[in-house]
Amino acid sequence: EPVTVAASRAVVDARPSGDLLQRRALEQQVVGALAARPVALSGEAGVGKSTLVRAVITRFEAAGRMVVEVGASADPIRPMEVIAEIYERFAADRADLVDALPESPAAAAAVARLLGERRSDVPAISREQLIAELSSLVARLLVASGSVLVVEDVHWIDNGSAEVIAELANGASCTVLVTARQAVEELFGAGWRRFVQLDVPPFTMGEVRELLHQALPVR
Repeated sequence: EPVTVAASRAVVDARPSGDLLQRRALEQQVVGALAARPVALSGEAGVGKSTLVRAVITRFEAAGRMVVEVGASADPIRPMEVIAEIYERFAADRADLVDALPESPAAAAAVARLLGERRSDVPAISREQLIAELSSLVARLLVASGSVLVVEDVHWIDNGSAEVIAELANGASCTVLVTARQAVEELFGAGWRRFVQLDVPPFTMGEVRELLHQALPVR
């Protein structure tokens, strides 16, 4: 069912970012919704989802929030590539938080399996344990860093990654923004029902003109 979240609940600066004027209201709606719920932006390729995401990211970064941005690929090179990239981003940028994660044989096994490492010193774990451990691990990193997670093109992610992201979205403390070409509940089922679904309309001619004006030098 449609969810409306007042923009006044946003926790970041609500001033215009300087992007297309006609998109500022939708930009504000996304920021406001993210203060309370995960958000999914849907629309066909070329309607401006990435432009909108970039404007939202700029606001969070201006407010001092770390943003972890990853994108799904139609041709991933490894299983659960999106989740692996999230973990690797933290390992590179916030190694202190990764080092501070609680240690357990199951968690070590989950990370080894995620990264494709062959280790004889960790136990075998089930798929259910893998999803649970990775969900807990990424959630801890997001909460500890106060980060915003942005995942583009989730219509291409594998089922395991989709389950992890659903667990993150259903946790009250994680800020999650995704984009897709159709409604995420239609793609992944009831586990994604908590997302506020926002449809991104195609650019109007006025928006196209303004975008060209910003991109091309005036002579």
